[in-house]
Amino acid sequence: MKNLLILGVGRFGYKIKETAHLCGYEEVVFLDDALKDKEVVGKWCDYLQGDTYFKTEYSEHNLMRTRIQFRLSEEME
Repeated sequence: MKNLLILGVGRFGYKIKETAHLCGYEEVVFLDDALKDKEVVGKWCDYLQGDTYFKTEYSEHNLMRTRIQFRLSEEME
Protein backbone atom coordinates (compact mmCIF):
# COMPACT_ATOMS: atom_id res chain seq x y z
CA MET A 1 0.00 0.00 0.00
CA LYS A 2 1.42 3.37 -1.04
CA ASN A 3 0.74 6.26 1.35
CA LEU A 4 1.65 9.92 1.17
CA LEU A 5 1.82 12.53 3.91
CA ILE A 6 1.74 16.07 2.52
CA LEU A 7 3.21 18.88 4.60
CA GLY A 8 0.71 21.72 4.55
CA VAL A 9 -2.50 21.89 2.59
CA GLY A 10 -1.64 25.23 0.98
CA ARG A 11 -2.84 26.39 -2.42
CA PHE A 12 -2.08 23.21 -4.28
CA GLY A 13 -2.42 20.55 -1.58
CA TYR A 14 -5.64 19.10 -2.92
CA LYS A 15 -4.28 19.05 -6.49
CA ILE A 16 -1.24 17.15 -5.24
CA LYS A 17 -3.56 14.75 -3.44
CA GLU A 18 -5.61 14.18 -6.59
CA THR A 19 -2.43 13.57 -8.62
CA ALA A 20 -1.11 11.18 -5.97
CA HIS A 21 -4.30 9.12 -6.18
CA LEU A 22 -3.91 8.96 -9.97
CA CYS A 23 -0.33 7.74 -9.44
CA GLY A 24 -1.47 4.87 -7.25
CA TYR A 25 -1.29 6.26 -3.73
CA GLU A 26 -4.11 4.82 -1.64
CA GLU A 27 -3.94 7.05 1.43
CA VAL A 28 -3.03 10.73 1.12
CA VAL A 29 -3.29 12.94 4.21
CA PHE A 30 -1.94 16.29 5.36
CA LEU A 31 -0.03 17.84 8.24
CA ASP A 32 -0.95 21.48 8.69
CA ASP A 33 -0.46 23.82 11.63
CA ALA A 34 -3.30 26.20 10.74
CA LEU A 35 -6.03 24.36 8.84
CA LYS A 36 -8.65 22.14 10.45
CA ASP A 37 -9.93 19.58 7.97
CA LYS A 38 -10.95 15.92 8.05
CA GLU A 39 -7.87 15.05 5.98
CA VAL A 40 -5.44 16.92 8.26
CA VAL A 41 -4.09 14.24 10.59
CA GLY A 42 -2.02 16.53 12.78
CA LYS A 43 0.28 19.50 13.07
CA TRP A 44 3.72 19.65 11.51
CA CYS A 45 5.15 21.44 14.55
CA ASP A 46 3.97 18.61 16.84
CA TYR A 47 5.42 15.99 14.54
CA LEU A 48 8.83 17.70 14.56
CA GLN A 49 8.80 17.70 18.37
CA GLY A 50 8.39 13.92 18.39
CA ASP A 51 4.64 13.61 18.96
CA THR A 52 3.70 10.27 17.40
CA TYR A 53 -0.09 10.31 17.34
CA PHE A 54 -0.28 9.46 13.64
CA LYS A 55 -1.51 6.02 12.54
CA THR A 56 1.39 3.84 11.44
CA GLU A 57 1.76 0.48 9.76
CA TYR A 58 5.25 -0.13 11.17
CA SER A 59 7.65 1.62 13.51
CA GLU A 60 9.50 3.69 10.87
CA HIS A 61 6.37 4.65 8.90
CA ASN A 62 6.20 8.32 9.86
CA LEU A 63 9.97 8.74 9.55
CA MET A 64 9.80 7.38 6.00
CA ARG A 65 6.95 9.76 5.16
CA THR A 66 8.91 12.74 6.48
CA ARG A 67 12.07 11.81 4.56
CA ILE A 68 10.05 11.53 1.34
CA GLN A 69 8.55 14.98 1.90
CA PHE A 70 12.02 16.47 2.47
CA ARG A 71 13.32 14.86 -0.74
CA LEU A 72 10.33 16.12 -2.71
CA SER A 73 10.78 19.65 -1.38
CA GLU A 74 14.50 19.57 -2.28
CA GLU A 75 13.64 18.51 -5.84
CA MET A 76 11.20 21.42 -6.15
CA GLU A 77 13.87 24.03 -5.28
